[in-house]
Amino acid sequence: ETESLTITKPDIADQNPELYAQYLENLRNYRDSHHKIVYAWFDNSIKNTFSRGQHIENLPDSIDVVAFMYPDSLEGWELDEMESVRQKKGMKIIFTLSYDAIKLNYDNMVAALQNSGSGTAETQSFISYLADTLQHSLKLVDKYNYDGISIGYNGKSVLHMTEKEKVEYTSNETAYIGIISTWMAIHKDKTVVFEGMPQNLVNKTILNSCEHII
Repeated sequence: ETESLTITKPDIADQNPELYAQYLENLRNYRDSHHKIVYAWFDNSIKNTFSRGQHIENLPDSIDVVAFMYPDSLEGWELDEMESVRQKKGMKIIFTLSYDAIKLNYDNMVAALQNSGSGTAETQSFISYLADTLQHSLKLVDKYNYDGISIGYNGKSVLHMTEKEKVEYTSNETAYIGIISTWMAIHKDKTVVFEGMPQNLVNKTILNSCEHII
């Protein structure tokens, strides 16, 4: 008859705890040294996991910063693993605030309202929508104790824009960067990186405050 077997797969943490503790200390010291920084974007959408590959505890130790693709609605075990890799391995956990994704969501919302015949009179302005979205997202940093954020911005080149288009583009960018800059002034202990196409920023001052440009 078939029977269930318990298979034990020992690792270095179980076989030699003292050696593993020394390794972790060396790893944390390495994080503080001058070295090439490794970023990884992690799909944490699956909450009922069925593979160790769906846990950040099993990510390669060479990764310095992990960016969650779904920063909200974290489970208790995710928070525990975040704290574990932060304390034991010196990893940082962040998430991306994508301007382009926010703009696309807004444009799709407006198109859906227009197609439904609801009209544009009741449509929220983009800057108002942008502010609401950013305020909600930035609160997640404190709620889940993230180590920081990535400013996601591809934008567009203004070279071939009309004056009207350039004014609107600049206004939207100013609102986006302004809200984040205000948050950064209050959260000086948090890591902030820029992710995207910095050449498309009208005002590139924010780059001076970013730890890395990706």
